[in-house]
Amino acid sequence: MPITQATISSAVGLALTVLAASRGTAQQVPAPTVLAVTGATLIDGTGAPPREGVTVLVSGGRIIAVGPGRSVVLPSHVTRIDGRGRFLIPGLWDMHVHMASRPLVANAGPAPDLSIGAGFFFPYLLVHGVTGVRDMSGELGTLVQWRREVQAGRRPGPRLVVTGRKLRENGPVVTGAPILVRTGADVRRSVELLKAGGADFVKLEALPDSLYPVLMDAARAEGLPVVGHVPPNLGAGRAGALGFRSLEHLMDVLTSVSRDSAALRRAQIQGPGWWDRLRLRLGLVDEGELQRRAMIHTLATQDDGAAAALWRQLISSGTWMVPTLVANRDVRVMRPDTGLAASTPALLPAVFRLGQPAWWSRDSALARQTILREVALVGQMQRAGVRLLAGTDMPGAMRLPGESLIEELELFVSAGLTAAEALRSATLGPAEFLGAVDSMGTIQPGKVADLVLLEANPLQRIGDLRKVVGVMTAGRYWSRRQLDSMVTQADSLRRVWDSAP
Repeated sequence: MPITQATISSAVGLALTVLAASRGTAQQVPAPTVLAVTGATLIDGTGAPPREGVTVLVSGGRIIAVGPGRSVVLPSHVTRIDGRGRFLIPGLWDMHVHMASRPLVANAGPAPDLSIGAGFFFPYLLVHGVTGVRDMSGELGTLVQWRREVQAGRRPGPRLVVTGRKLRENGPVVTGAPILVRTGADVRRSVELLKAGGADFVKLEALPDSLYPVLMDAARAEGLPVVGHVPPNLGAGRAGALGFRSLEHLMDVLTSVSRDSAALRRAQIQGPGWWDRLRLRLGLVDEGELQRRAMIHTLATQDDGAAAALWRQLISSGTWMVPTLVANRDVRVMRPDTGLAASTPALLPAVFRLGQPAWWSRDSALARQTILREVALVGQMQRAGVRLLAGTDMPGAMRLPGESLIEELELFVSAGLTAAEALRSATLGPAEFLGAVDSMGTIQPGKVADLVLLEANPLQRIGDLRKVVGVMTAGRYWSRRQLDSMVTQADSLRRVWDSAP
């Protein structure tokens, strides 16, 4: 195709848009000013009933006053945001995301340019009211740089709690860390380098059994909590007893609440028995079929008594659960029933869309039975008193930043949580988990001004969290029009990724 002036102009325009989106220029970030949201219905996050006609005064990035309109004296230089007929809630947190990690997709093509990732993810998060995220593994230097830029007001984006790559037997957590983690010294060095690089916690994938106590001692010495996966040689109950702060994806939970949990876990650790190994060699069965049969047995042996015992253990140890139901649903090849079900795949860069696991796609009925059991277990955990956090494991499959968090909260409600309980898992719950209730999670004087203004009441319908009017982060306010403009720029980055050679 001939290169014309129009082609050049279009390419230059796209390049400038991408550059502006990826850099998050100072012009995009308003300076903190004195702001007042007036006349709103306040859902303050404390559990108190909504209050109508409330004014919230913000200065210096903090909430200065909250009260009925006549009781809050506004300075003459205040900028007013009309909250009449609208609902004001604390900013939302997604407690399990991956914004700076290489996609785990075979033959996915060239890896995305992680340096521009914030320009894609942050606008989609903000337009959905997500003002904080816990990034659960990635390039630590990139994440720390983004955190600095957000804190300094150079880039619009959520608060970031971050770590490096997952701790496992093969692969360094950060550049320069042990590539093979085989000894206690390897574990301690990995944790030390995470701390030195600015990590807020350690994320586990899996280690040899003898190294778990070493990990916990090393993390305590560096003042870092341990969170993450629950491999078969660990188990959910033991992870809680060792001091894990949060467990992700409901890993090992279905096994732990089976009356045959010991045999199931032993099979997961040791692999197929001699008969199945012979059938594998002869091509009479494949790994996927063995996994499918194991899940059938796991579901057939679920035991409410075992479940209650696990909940007591998690409550006793103060261990939080991040179910990521939306991720569990997606990897089992189940299309979402809500939100952007049709358009989400088109909006997520192709490099982040996961392929279909073979055995799940063979048995859609089993996939549905499994996710329904997990949803039911989340309801059990809530009723028992296990602390829940909302997280999505985005991006991947059909998990779009921001939208997938609302879908997660809808799944929580389908599990039996009230809308208020679901909302708490993304507001006050994260603040409690992070030890930051003095500054986050509720709308009260002295707290940071991370706020979301909505057109409808999410306590009546949790999906109305999608009806965002405006978002405030640390006292900086973006209207819906500004947020939509940022998303348009973000979409340019998606096209760059998708068109990469």
